[in-house]
Amino acid sequence: MKIYFKNLFIIIFLIKIISNIDIKNINENSHLKFPLKQNIYLTASLYLNEKEYNLPIDINSDRTWINNNKNSINNNNIIIEECNLGDIDRKRKKNIPISFFDKNILFEEIAFEEISHNFDNNCITKNGVIGLSKKSEKKILNLLTQLNKIYSIKKYFSIFNNELIIGNFDDELKQNKYISADLVDSGYKWAFNLQGLYLGEINYDYKNNEEYFVINVLNNNYKKLNTLIQINSLQKFIIVYYYYFSFIYEQIFKDKCTIKKNENFFGIYCNKNIIDKLPDYLSFMINDKLLPVKIKSLFIQDGTENEYLFAVVYSDDVWNSGCILGNFFYNEGGNKLIFDVENNQVHFLSDKIIENTKIIDDYSIDEKQIILNNYSFSKYDVVLCVILFLNFCGIFILLGSLYKEKVINQLPNHIKKIKRMNN
Repeated sequence: MKIYFKNLFIIIFLIKIISNIDIKNINENSHLKFPLKQNIYLTASLYLNEKEYNLPIDINSDRTWINNNKNSINNNNIIIEECNLGDIDRKRKKNIPISFFDKNILFEEIAFEEISHNFDNNCITKNGVIGLSKKSEKKILNLLTQLNKIYSIKKYFSIFNNELIIGNFDDELKQNKYISADLVDSGYKWAFNLQGLYLGEINYDYKNNEEYFVINVLNNNYKKLNTLIQINSLQKFIIVYYYYFSFIYEQIFKDKCTIKKNENFFGIYCNKNIIDKLPDYLSFMINDKLLPVKIKSLFIQDGTENEYLFAVVYSDDVWNSGCILGNFFYNEGGNKLIFDVENNQVHFLSDKIIENTKIIDDYSIDEKQIILNNYSFSKYDVVLCVILFLNFCGIFILLGSLYKEKVINQLPNHIKKIKRMNN
């Protein structure tokens, strides 16, 4: 028994040693993991002059800033507006030792800003933020750039299961299927183009050598979007325009679930028995590939025992931000995202990804079939040629009729002329 406890103590001690970050061993192959606190927003620790600040992670902020005026984040609304710094006086601080996420990771070559302001409204970022934007006004403001400069850590990160991971994701990208979406030029924001939504069942199997998963745009299950989606860590839900919200409700939830006004947003509420009978997937078309997401994974229990809120909501409070992909999708919903600063991309990881998709409509011509038929005419080409031929025939008949009428009208004059010549 003594030997058992001795071995157990040694194991616990070794885990304790391994779990601590050894700064000397950090390099381009490392990835660092930090726990996040989660309520509606995600927060992490920042240490400045031995004082700990618990601040929201803002992946769209190009800098870290701290409010020295003591405020408290006590807003219970699910959708919360960001604080508008506007003309607030900000003082840039640099060459001051500061630690992010862990006391052992010390920086002296990163700038942050201080303000002293009492926000009247209950905005979410009143105490400050830790910024993780893809770029910054200056390199000294960008946390990811400075981590790379000081510790050679790659400029990738992920937020998943209440954990922030920064560093090398090469192995994970090699071992998993993923969709890479190029970031849209939208300032400091992480934003990409969403081509469309597909709400039908996924009847596709690589094992049967099916070449394409075909989507007909005239089918009510597909909605072409080509809209800008901002990935946001301060908001929890997927916030969309009313047009898209209504489309999803009509296609999936109509006569099954109810729309309710809750605080400052409209949400879709279903009971558990209904959720079990819903379609399996809501699929996102990104970069000509399909990302199926389990509809059941997008529900959150909303206080009552048997009522659940769907994570896609509509709100007027953030209308100026467009559509937002909140942190619930990639932190709790099981959909892992890797934010890639080095290649200006975001990667969506899933073993359900359908890479070979083909979007058609009822009037589309299969290009491959044209090649196989040696560019033979389709039925649409034949109809077009017949119409053109009939048009040409009509023109010739019309011209012939006009010429004949002209000849007949001129005939008496010719007869009179012949009579005068005979006299």
